[in-house]
Amino acid sequence: MAITLLQRVVYPNTTSGDPDPAIISVSPTTAGSTIIVAAAYEPNGGAELLSVTDDAGDIFVSMDGTFSVLPISGPGGDCDLWWCASGTGGATEITVVSTAFHLIWVYEITPSLILDDVSSNAPLSANALQTGPTVTGTGSDEFYLAIIAAHSFPHDSSKVIASVASPWTLDSTVLGGNISNYDWGTYFTATTATLIGTAGTEQAQFALTSSAPAKWAIASVALRAPVPTLSVTLAPSVS
Repeated sequence: MAITLLQRVVYPNTTSGDPDPAIISVSPTTAGSTIIVAAAYEPNGGAELLSVTDDAGDIFVSMDGTFSVLPISGPGGDCDLWWCASGTGGATEITVVSTAFHLIWVYEITPSLILDDVSSNAPLSANALQTGPTVTGTGSDEFYLAIIAAHSFPHDSSKVIASVASPWTLDSTVLGGNISNYDWGTYFTATTATLIGTAGTEQAQFALTSSAPAKWAIASVALRAPVPTLSVTLAPSVS
């Protein structure tokens, strides 16, 4: 069953440490679609909490294994994936609650997808290139999604995520913010990448605009489309 991306909505929050809920307006969702919320957030030096709800009453849960924390002291930072496997339809607002600065992507996909694999990593690397964790899809139609958050040191707003290696597609929106509430300063940048393909093991390789010490958090997921069921009607026997 072919996978179709119905909508993608980006929520930029440019206020560092803003604890207010993110209320994201979306086009009315379709009944039976899968909704994924990919969030990168900087926890302002403390523990973060995240919940996802919508105005249609759908239940969102965290995808186990996707929570990825930047391996640094001080501000930290992380990314996570939440989802509703099959929505009731008609949702127009999605609310994300955390204690942190947040950059959020909402994806709605049809048909209702099945979770194949999730993983995350949090490399501490001065390289401008970084490869995310592997995820394995088993379906003939597969949706892969990766979200990356990075801190560049020292503060440099020109060092943002610039590309992802083929066959992945980098999201057209790369978000960032100045985490200036720390005396040593840093720059927080995040984006997503997607791949609609088939069964296999995939990794997303991201690159900053130029070499810089960077701390990375990457979460990836593979979801498969269900195999269509065949209905067979037997003709009545003739005696």
